[in-house]
Amino acid sequence: MQNPLWVLPIIRGSLNFVMLYTQYIYEKKWTQISKKEALRIIAEEMPEADAEGTLTYILSELSKGKVVTLGESRFKE
Repeated sequence: MQNPLWVLPIIRGSLNFVMLYTQYIYEKKWTQISKKEALRIIAEEMPEADAEGTLTYILSELSKGKVVTLGESRFKE
């Protein structure tokens, strides 16, 4: 019997498996973060905005290979 994980294609971003990195604009080192940490950073940088919606937008732009700057934080995939 085959392992079903090998049969199914892996879809980018499925199962919340996105390698997300951040840095402050004055830093040179990128740090890997979780979705929960990204939501916290977004809420700190833009408290008046919807953090979930903003993260969805950031992830869509990152999937295009872009680096997104939000306040003093940068995000990349």
